[in-house]
Amino acid sequence: MTTPMTLVVGDPANNQLGRVQSVYRTALEAGYRPRVLTTVRGTTTWAPLRGSDVDLVLERVDPRHLPAALAAGTGPVVVVKPRWDSLGALMSATGGAPPAGPVVVDVDDPDLEELRADVRRQFRTSPGRAVVRWRRYARMRSAVRAHTCTVSNPVLHRTYGGLVLPHARPDRGPGLPHTTQQPTVAFIGSPKPHKGLDLLRAAVARLAHLGYRLVVTAEPVGPVPPWERWTGPLDEASSMELLQTSDVVALPSLDRGWGRAQLPMKLVDAMLAGRAVVASRIEPISWALAGSGVLVAPGSETELVDALVAVGDPHERQRLGDRARQLALGTFTPAALAPTLLRAVEEAARRLP
Repeated sequence: MTTPMTLVVGDPANNQLGRVQSVYRTALEAGYRPRVLTTVRGTTTWAPLRGSDVDLVLERVDPRHLPAALAAGTGPVVVVKPRWDSLGALMSATGGAPPAGPVVVDVDDPDLEELRADVRRQFRTSPGRAVVRWRRYARMRSAVRAHTCTVSNPVLHRTYGGLVLPHARPDRGPGLPHTTQQPTVAFIGSPKPHKGLDLLRAAVARLAHLGYRLVVTAEPVGPVPPWERWTGPLDEASSMELLQTSDVVALPSLDRGWGRAQLPMKLVDAMLAGRAVVASRIEPISWALAGSGVLVAPGSETELVDALVAVGDPHERQRLGDRARQLALGTFTPAALAPTLLRAVEEAARRLP
């Protein structure tokens, strides 16, 4: 009989659901029977994961009923993300008293750091609200440090300690063999400002005369030149199909804000699919690739163009893709990461009185 586990999560309408899915799949591989609870009601599911495995098990509960919902289960609790709609919901519902079993707090992004930076800016325009938010985030920061943590990358580990639990992604097999001399470059995910899409568009435009093409999984912004294709947001299956048929996956993240401590999930997908990766030389990305991709200085259009030229050779793309895939199979699958989650729960259990 498997041991139950409860994941307490925030708003499933945004991309934090991707991390929830990662932890959920790792928990299954570790032998748990996970359920997923959120106190956020009245929102839809994030479009890429609508109808997915984690969407199907998601339970929405009234915040007042969260203590009863937690009491109805046994086993460890994993709070995914130190945000007010996840960790804050647990703290509010329990009055600060933790559940009876082990509690692990999972941190996969610099959420608190960026939210606190936003509050500092808000002090100039709305000081009363800023004070409330500042105290809230200070409470959550203290709560994170009081619990066993899992973090997605070494940058966050320096801040929070705990165990490094990167994104776990299933192995769907390698993508198409690399053969063409006119590669398609894929930008997969949402085009948030720190992800450097404008830089990538400029770089591919300089190579369009060589047959380079760019595909972006978002709604188009402004005029679309003939070498670009914008698909709009895709569900998980369609996104993976596009990735596996692309030649290069580009992650030109900027060295600022969220980008500095973020491990992009699509990086792991690209590695498992055996795609050639061109990415910014930012610590979490460099750590994950471990030499299996081409790194460029963040914000450098010239280096990005040079890197894309370097992976124009299909033999070089195949070499990089094969190396990245082998690395990812031993590092970023649910089976590879299940022992880390088990260790985190064991450590949390040792903290119990």
